[in-house]
Amino acid sequence: MRDLAVSVVMAAAAATCSAALPQGAELEQLAAGRSEDEVIGFLSQRYGDYVLYKPPLRPSTWPLWFGPFALLGAGLWLLWRALKKQKGDQR
Repeated sequence: MRDLAVSVVMAAAAATCSAALPQGAELEQLAAGRSEDEVIGFLSQRYGDYVLYKPPLRPSTWPLWFGPFALLGAGLWLLWRALKKQKGDQR
């Protein structure tokens, strides 16, 4: 269950979180005889891929995978542009 992000405490792994609500659904599924993979599949189908620490690479999750790089690139471009403009004003 370390592959799941808990919705109540998003930065905690489900296996290490003490929040009762998310673990209740997982434990209920495991008690019903389902494997960890089946429980993870059930929860990702029910709540979406954002509950996974490593969501699959597909068009709907591209922002999760490539968004940070795009934001970093945009930030570096803006910094470069601001520094270039500042250097031009000093002349």
